[in-house]
Amino acid sequence: MPRTALAHLHAAVVGSGITGLAAARVLSDRGARVTILERDAEPDAADPASAFASWQRKGAPQVRHSHAFLGRLRSLLRDKYPDILQGLLDVGAAEPDMLAHPPLTLPPLTPWVDPAVSEPIGDAAHPVQAMGGLINRLRRFVVDGAPLARGFIALGDAAYCTNPLYGRGCAQAFLHADLLGEALDAAPDDLAAAARELETRARAALPAACRRASSRTA
Repeated sequence: MPRTALAHLHAAVVGSGITGLAAARVLSDRGARVTILERDAEPDAADPASAFASWQRKGAPQVRHSHAFLGRLRSLLRDKYPDILQGLLDVGAAEPDMLAHPPLTLPPLTPWVDPAVSEPIGDAAHPVQAMGGLINRLRRFVVDGAPLARGFIALGDAAYCTNPLYGRGCAQAFLHADLLGEALDAAPDDLAAAARELETRARAALPAACRRASSRTA
């Protein structure tokens, strides 16, 4: 699609997590004017380490965790958004060779959580940010072939989510935003048709495990 194909649109993106930023990217790549709305807005930081230490993202407690991009997202960035991948590498992201350095499996960690040798933390001296509501959920915004609200597109966790322990959040979020770009390429002048196209593509791309998990708790 030409970079000016959506120049007539002004898109409001709610949330500046990876889903929102990815959506802003695919929309701006196609010429749309984009405004990002963020509840937990924080000032820019000098480097990633400073951001990790200072940012207070109450709406996303998992930002305090270490994160890794699964192969699907890494491949998507390599193939379609190489500037983002290079930018991450430039500020310190690493690409470990998982065959040369396989991760530890969980069973060897058992001795370290034995009550005889360890105890939970969470007191005033060792604060822990808890995260609850770890659910699997699937929401549909196209029903009987028609979007519930023309011009409204739900992406990432707003449409479907799985327990963060599954490790697919970042990959699913960016993939969904990329699918939005493909849907807009297919129907740039008809937002209702684009919503239907996105629904079709998302259903096909959504992993079977995510569908099964979501269907149990929707």
